[in-house]
Amino acid sequence: MEEDALIPLPGTGFDDYLASLPKKRRLAVRRERLEFHSAGLRVRQLPLGDCFRDAGRLLAGLQQSHGHASDSAALMTGLLERQAGAMGDRARVTAAYDGHRMVAFGLYYHFGATTWLRAVGTDPSCPAPFAYFNVAYYLPIEDGYREGTSALHAGMRAIRAKRLRGALVSDLYALPDS
Repeated sequence: MEEDALIPLPGTGFDDYLASLPKKRRLAVRRERLEFHSAGLRVRQLPLGDCFRDAGRLLAGLQQSHGHASDSAALMTGLLERQAGAMGDRARVTAAYDGHRMVAFGLYYHFGATTWLRAVGTDPSCPAPFAYFNVAYYLPIEDGYREGTSALHAGMRAIRAKRLRGALVSDLYALPDS
């Protein structure tokens, strides 16, 4: 049915993750992180309950840019508000702010030995290059290492981008239920 991506987190820190990538990819990841951080955005980690409205707006914008016209800001905000209520402080957000305005976020959960990426949103006017990759992969990987997880579950879409960041891909199957 689909392919599913899991990025292994070997060792004990981000440098170990980098070392697991081919040399050309290590250089690309370093450049993506440097250019993002050089843009001067303020990066914060906070519970989803503190920012679901801003995150919902960004998630809706990203969804709509990928052809999901019915994923309105109200719908996405409601979805994230319910997740915040159900998951409490376990719903973690890494967000990038340009002044007081959230311009990118990644939502993830730590469960067992895995960090589970759940949602990402970026503002098209975000001044930082590679914001998406930083909030979707690199910043959650850093937090995953702090929490002691050994993998980032990156999901089923954009498989090529995930492979470039070290993902192992497995096929997902379904059986008909008559």
